[in-house]
Amino acid sequence: MFDGYIICGTPRTGSTLLCKLLASTGTSGDPHSFYRRQDISEWADEWKLPARDTMGELEFNVAYLDAAITELSTTLLANSPVAMRATKHLLHRQEIERLSRNLRAAVNTNAELRVTDDFREGIAAFLEKRKPVWPSRC
Repeated sequence: MFDGYIICGTPRTGSTLLCKLLASTGTSGDPHSFYRRQDISEWADEWKLPARDTMGELEFNVAYLDAAITELSTTLLANSPVAMRATKHLLHRQEIERLSRNLRAAVNTNAELRVTDDFREGIAAFLEKRKPVWPSRC
């Protein structure tokens, strides 16, 4: 069983909804968004950062990032090292498998493109130092 987890998302992807749904289960903790614009003041207060208007934007952003890293590091370090290693291994394996699938797809697509009239025209135009006239546009 894990004591913590991290959800990474970009704006408008439903990550806030996901956090609320996880919290509503009563079994998945109460995940928060550290960089959601509306939550920055709340987290800054909790981490006892100086008020945003008392420093420059860059200085505040650096202090905020340091505090967020400390918060996440503390959470991660509280977990079982065995569980963290297993999770890291699973994530790495998933990334390698995804990369391998994408690489196979790229090789297959490249092979398909090399037999097209556009490919032949592109090579001929390059060798003849002229702009290509793509047959697929004619």
